[in-house]
This record gives sequence, C-alpha cells and structure tokens, in this order.
Amino acid sequence: MFLAGISFSSTEETLTRVFSSYGRVLGVFVASVDVMMDKVRCRPKGFAYVTFSSKEEAHKALLELNGQA
Repeated sequence: MFLAGISFSSTEETLTRVFSSYGRVLGVFVASVDVMMDKVRCRPKGFAYVTFSSKEEAHKALLELNGQA
C-alpha cells in the first residue's frame, strides 16, 4: 500500500503500530532523508509503503484510513 502525505517524522515503528490494527504487517518502508529527498525543500518527500499479509487486510486499512490526516 502506498502512503502519501505522511508526517516527515513518521518511522517504520509508528506506521507498523498504526497499521497492525488492520491486519498483519509484513513490512514498512519510509522514504527517509537518505533515500528520497525533495531537493527544492531539502526535506523527505513524506511517503511510505506498507505491505500486508493479504489484500483483504490492505483493503480494510484503505477503506478506514483513506484521506485521514
């Protein structure tokens, strides 16, 4: 699952904790300063990927969290 517009201080641990309530999280990748930088603003781009153990779990998280700040 692709996450856009997340807090620049988001970590793998915080996202795993949030998304674990919707299913088994297999992995989280947060685009950090070292990986993806907005070169104009000199900060992380604010996106991440979460991998669930099933499509159903990912869909549940998407339905409940889509568009929330």
